[in-house]
Amino acid sequence: MSPIDQALGLAKIRTLRLISRTSLMLYKGARKPLAEMVKAETLDPLSQIIMMAHGWVFYMTRQYDRAIVQLRRTLDAHPGFWLAKGWLSLACGRKGMHSEAVAECTRAVELSGGLPLMEAALGCAQALSGNREEALKTVGRLREVSGQGLGSPPSRPSPARR
Repeated sequence: MSPIDQALGLAKIRTLRLISRTSLMLYKGARKPLAEMVKAETLDPLSQIIMMAHGWVFYMTRQYDRAIVQLRRTLDAHPGFWLAKGWLSLACGRKGMHSEAVAECTRAVELSGGLPLMEAALGCAQALSGNREEALKTVGRLREVSGQGLGSPPSRPSPARR
């Protein structure tokens, strides 16, 4: 493995660690994750996980406009990244952009292969947009798969690896 590959691997590991600490740090009111995300993005500017995590940090710090811009930037570089679409849907929903939230989340469900996490986000977006019937259909689909023991998203193969 070349030194460049090793450095990029370390940057991604650091980013994953940062993501896991972000919720706790933000809960305590820290602003450090934003500075760390800028540093990580400087090390690996095209990494989809780093770009998405930067948007997630904006979302978690209630900077929804900045989250939307960052997540759209992520999707410009990586159009099929379903997790970024899901987080974009959440940010749009927080800004009252309900039709866009539903559209982004619908696409995230398709790209993720129907992961229950994305289905749940879709149902929430549909309900907030006032589309009760569609939200109830989505909840019905979730109830059907809940008995199938599909597990959480980490236990399923990534749609990109299928």
